Amino acid sequence: MSKEAEALIVPEAPPSAEGIRRKRIGLNVGVQIVLGVAIFVMVNVIGHRYFTQWDFTYSRVASISETGVKFVKEVKEPVRISLLATRDSPLDKDVSLLLKDYKRYLGDRLELERIDTRRDLTAWENFKVRLYKMKVPFKTEIEGVFIQADRPHVGDAGGEKYFYKWIPADAFYVMDHVKHVATAFRGEALLNNAIAGVTNPERPRIAVVTDMGHIDKVVAPAGGGEALTYGHVITEICSTQNIELEPWRMRENPEYAIRYKTLFLIATDIFGPQQDEDLTRFYETPGNAVIVLLDPRRPCEGLEKWLARYGVQPQDDRVLHVRGTSGGIYKQLIVDAHFLGDSAITKGMENQGTMLPGQSRSLKVLNQLEKVRTENIQLTPLLTPSEDFWGEKNFTEDYPRFDAKEDNGKPLYLAVSAERGAASDPRVQMQSSRLVVVGNADLVTPPLAAPNYDFITRSLNWCLHRDEAASSDSSTDKARHKFTINIKPEQWQRILIITTIVMPLAALMTGLLIWSTRRN
Repeated sequence: MSKEAEALIVPEAPPSAEGIRRKRIGLNVGVQIVLGVAIFVMVNVIGHRYFTQWDFTYSRVASISETGVKFVKEVKEPVRISLLATRDSPLDKDVSLLLKDYKRYLGDRLELERIDTRRDLTAWENFKVRLYKMKVPFKTEIEGVFIQADRPHVGDAGGEKYFYKWIPADAFYVMDHVKHVATAFRGEALLNNAIAGVTNPERPRIAVVTDMGHIDKVVAPAGGGEALTYGHVITEICSTQNIELEPWRMRENPEYAIRYKTLFLIATDIFGPQQDEDLTRFYETPGNAVIVLLDPRRPCEGLEKWLARYGVQPQDDRVLHVRGTSGGIYKQLIVDAHFLGDSAITKGMENQGTMLPGQSRSLKVLNQLEKVRTENIQLTPLLTPSEDFWGEKNFTEDYPRFDAKEDNGKPLYLAVSAERGAASDPRVQMQSSRLVVVGNADLVTPPLAAPNYDFITRSLNWCLHRDEAASSDSSTDKARHKFTINIKPEQWQRILIITTIVMPLAALMTGLLIWSTRRN
């Protein structure tokens, strides 16, 4: 090559440090963008496939209690639950969230079905056809939950039979009949007992004694409607708890006692030596139980002596409170009370308030009785009045005043449980005899307040030794509180767009802006 040609060739300049730095920054930003998009996609895929729900509601309405979890884990039979409710209805929102938690613990043993009876017409028709093929005589056009055993059982006649339970929407809520609003949600208690009923169709049988008291007392609801009795309330509770309730004329047919595991004595005022002997034989049979609701207006000396024998002494007083008003002296017999938390019945309800209508008498706990010590009877107070109330013996006076020497002061109890022969080993707990005594029969006055409904339900399940089948904590009835945030469907959609699209894009744009600034 000539010297002139060599002179015309200009050697390439080495890349500058600034150019190399820009390429590295660009590569770094590109890698970050790719990684960011990959992480965004991966998080959404994982979140969709492995969804986990945290329940931060005030009463944990969307999750199962610890006791309920123990029961659910013991269910061996496959179950199918069909939620029949219009989309976005209260039942759809409350029950669908709770059923997701059941699915989490039951897994393949639970098949869920959610049908909008107004929009999902094909699914609704298929549901009715399926029940027809299973020979289930079920017809409904209202909202509710249908629970069925997924496998047929052999009936008494030898044929196959599917066990099922229908829970209408109204049964899930405790209503305030004056304000017409729901005050509590019974979802877990109803679902637990329905699942127990279809997987283990043996229903415990209990009796309410009808010829020794006044369970037929007629009560007209304050807001109008059909008049109800104490018996209606107990029947409704037993129906939702999968319990077979029968009326029993104890004085006429004492031999029928072997049919039952628990007896209800409500407002009893007839009790003689024969009833004393029959009730003693029943209660001291291991595994049996008695629930007694006393009516202070109808004292029953025989029953009171029988209760005192086991360490629960009804006192001759009225729990009341007296205060001065602009209109004069006001004697309050409706007791403001709260539950004590030392019992399996009231666990989780401690310090929860309730009102006892009508009249109440206090109960004395006799722990020092020889029979109580020798027969290992464990006495536990369940309910106590607030500080302003006392047990007044001269309750007929217009202006009674507390006399520490004569009247009954603190501690004062309105309900007490007694467990005879209780063992420390939980495996032999079924052999104990249980007793619940309440110094107020109007506790079951319809319509039942949510805490009173919860207390009677828990007492009944405790007496039946159903410690696992029915939740024994405050989540049995999820209280409805006024501190709620109502989010409309369009607001949910807005939240979804912000969290899944807007926020990730904002982070991405911020990164691009920073990169662009540094590049310039």
